[in-house]
Amino acid sequence: MIPSGSNDPYALRRATQGIVRILDAFGWHIPMDELIESLYALSFDSLSYDHQAEVLHFIKARVDKMMGRTPKDIKEAVLAGSNFVVADMLEAAEALSEAAKTDGYKSAVESLSRAFNLAEKADASVAVDASLFENDQEKALAKAIDELELTGSASDKLAQLFALSPVIDAFFDNTMVMAEDEAVKNNRLALLAGLVAKAKAVAAFNQLNTK
Repeated sequence: MIPSGSNDPYALRRATQGIVRILDAFGWHIPMDELIESLYALSFDSLSYDHQAEVLHFIKARVDKMMGRTPKDIKEAVLAGSNFVVADMLEAAEALSEAAKTDGYKSAVESLSRAFNLAEKADASVAVDASLFENDQEKALAKAIDELELTGSASDKLAQLFALSPVIDAFFDNTMVMAEDEAVKNNRLALLAGLVAKAKAVAAFNQLNTK
């Protein structure tokens, strides 16, 4: 039973906090979503369970607590990302907190945020078709996304993403994403969705506050 309010008769919050701290302390790269899915596949006394999303949300709340005084928007961005490895999430929150103090942070985050917001309109069944590109900026962005590996530390990954800012801006300056031609429009949205799929491994950048 997931605790509500101050009621926690089985001390699940404390137990889960302990698990999260252990995962971080040992640097174990165990994605929480995959772990939960594996556990739910097991059968206990012929009972079935269907609360994976709630359990993941409960665990993420403990990670949120471990982030301490990290700005709220950064916490939300990391927790809304697609990487559920505790050590990676905490590292990403720290890297974003440091990056937020730099001059290029605002413009880079705004570029990525714009891509995130538009990608929400993408049709997941549409694959990028290079033959539909109409300008060099589309081709440049597609090449940059294809070459984006996001390796190293969280700070390294942020640097790689932020380095794409000029390419993303050039794309938006020269490309009407919501084109009248349905195929062209869907292709451009799919292109942005490809960028977002990779960037979301660090954080959901459209959750960050740049005001």
